[in-house]
Amino acid sequence: MEFMPRGSLFAILQDHSTSLPWLMRLRFALDISRGMHHVHEMLLLHRDLKSLNVLVAEDMLCKVADFGQSRGESTTLTAMMGELSVPPRRTRARI
Repeated sequence: MEFMPRGSLFAILQDHSTSLPWLMRLRFALDISRGMHHVHEMLLLHRDLKSLNVLVAEDMLCKVADFGQSRGESTTLTAMMGELSVPPRRTRARI
């Protein structure tokens, strides 16, 4: 577990005394998209992505957190929070 001293992205966005240049906002978006890409490569769905679940490090690096509602591609996902039941993956019909 890693300590994220700046707290959640939500808190930073609500703090109007802190200036957030557009370049920093773009970096936030890129950090989050890279994190979600990694999550999806692990065949997981986060299911609760929001600014409260994005933590910010001292160097303003954003990291996706709170996988309590995540689901995997397999029928069960064993994680730190326990075993979760997941319905089988649906396939798209071909026309």
